[in-house]
Amino acid sequence: MPLAGRAIIRLALLLACVPLAGCNPIFDVGGAFFPAWLGVVIGSSITVIFIRWILDRSGIEPFLGPRGLVYICMFVIFAIFYWLLFFQT
Repeated sequence: MPLAGRAIIRLALLLACVPLAGCNPIFDVGGAFFPAWLGVVIGSSITVIFIRWILDRSGIEPFLGPRGLVYICMFVIFAIFYWLLFFQT
């Protein structure tokens, strides 16, 4: 594909994303505005790290299935939970 065709596709994708910029809630932290998904990601990460620490201390972690998949699934579950808890409309 020629370089001009790629540039047109990139520009079209960028312009398609512009209307989505105002769709997510924003919260204020010390005068700075942050998108809500950033708070959800940070909260979910901290929760998964804490649960991993609990599983490690209790000796259950070696018996988990594929750990990467388990922790990613836990992250997604907590992200959805926090989103629904704080930002449901």
